[in-house]
Amino acid sequence: LTGFPRFDRLRAKKPRYVTIMPTWRLGLSSGYDKESGNWNYDIEKFTKSDFCRFYSALAKDERILSALRKCGLKLAFVPHPNITRALDAFGFDKKNVKVLSGVPYRKIYARSAMVVTDYSSAVFDFAYLRRPVVYAQFDRDSFYEGQVYTKGYFDAGTMGFGEVETDYEGTVARILEYVNNNFAMGDEYRARADSFFAYRDRKNSERVYRAVAAGTMPRREPDDRDRDEKGEKDKNA
Repeated sequence: LTGFPRFDRLRAKKPRYVTIMPTWRLGLSSGYDKESGNWNYDIEKFTKSDFCRFYSALAKDERILSALRKCGLKLAFVPHPNITRALDAFGFDKKNVKVLSGVPYRKIYARSAMVVTDYSSAVFDFAYLRRPVVYAQFDRDSFYEGQVYTKGYFDAGTMGFGEVETDYEGTVARILEYVNNNFAMGDEYRARADSFFAYRDRKNSERVYRAVAAGTMPRREPDDRDRDEKGEKDKNA
């Protein structure tokens, strides 16, 4: 066991934001544009979706904005790359919300007091910093319908690094609770993070290097992926 080398570059700095970073919804897209490499959207349909309304309302909620102003923080929104073309539909006020698009996650995490997500696995890296996470899963009963992937083994309720909220008011209340508690990660979730991450010494890269140099890195057994790749090469030869 070596740990991920990228974790060595994670640093917790003085916070500037409470960061909102949900994943995307395939069902809201009108198709993939191969030429540009972007997903297209019917903006009217997207604007009326529960997804857009939820996060638009969250970013305009005066209870949250007022609480953040008092502690010198601002809301940040990190759009999933696949919703870039629908970003304007949220109607964010630039005075209150900083949109962080194309910024390396490690830099975002360094300045985030907490992260509000939904089902995104991107918050694993944030939890490594032992800062709080809230999972806003208002659409948990329908999210996986038509999505590009199915529900895996990870259950945020029993394995996640923060509370799971299933409605708007619960999400707002939880954010305010963390603001009022100076963004202290709960003991239960800190214990989960401590148990999940084997190392926190910023020596993962060194361990990987030593394992490779010693020839002790585990080898992956050949499987269908290798046969498929070989077949493609033979077909194109």
